[in-house]
Amino acid sequence: MKNSFSNSARVAVIMYGLVFVLIPASAQPLPLAPMQVQADVLSSTGRLNSWKIGPLVLKLPSSWVDASTSSTASIKAPDGTKAVFVALEATESARAGGYSALADPTRGPAAFLRTVQWDDCEGNPAKVAKSAPTPNGSKAMLVECNVESRPGLKAIYAQIAIYSPRYAVQIHAIGTRSEIDSLLEVLRSLKWSDET
Repeated sequence: MKNSFSNSARVAVIMYGLVFVLIPASAQPLPLAPMQVQADVLSSTGRLNSWKIGPLVLKLPSSWVDASTSSTASIKAPDGTKAVFVALEATESARAGGYSALADPTRGPAAFLRTVQWDDCEGNPAKVAKSAPTPNGSKAMLVECNVESRPGLKAIYAQIAIYSPRYAVQIHAIGTRSEIDSLLEVLRSLKWSDET
C-alpha cells in the first residue's frame, strides 16, 4: 500500500534526502556537514524529561523513551508514535564567513518544500505545508499527511525541519494526531544546545 510506513524505508528516505540536499552545485566546500546525533536524557522532573537530541534540547513527557539504533537517533511515545532526528551543522569556515542556515536559499527554509520526501503521501489529498512555531531566532517548517502506519491503522506522517543560523535539523515523525500535536507544541520552547 503506498501510504504504509516502514521504519527501514523511512531511514533510507531520510538519508537519501540529506544526501540529495548536500550535493554541491559547484566544487566549493559545502557550508553544512552531518553531525553525530544521539538521544540523551539530561534531567528528569517527574512528568517531564529534558532531552538533548543532536543540537536540540527538548522537554517531553517522561513516557517518551529512547528508540535509537546504531544508525539513527529516535524517540518513541507509549502509543507507538516515533520521531527520527538528523542534523547538519555549519562548518567552522562557513560560520567564519558569516553563513546562516536560516538565510541559505538552497538548504534553508526557502528550499524546504523542494526537498520534502512526498513518497509516503503520494495520492493523498491531505498534504499540509506550513511554518511551525519555534522560539525567536529559529524557524521551523512542517509538512504532514494522513498515512497508515500499519494496514488499517491510520496515522499522521510529519516532516519537520528546524533552522538556526548554525544548524538544520530534520525530524520525521509518524503517529497519532495527539502525539504529533504534542511534539509540535514542544518545539515552541526548544533550546539549542550551544545556548544552554
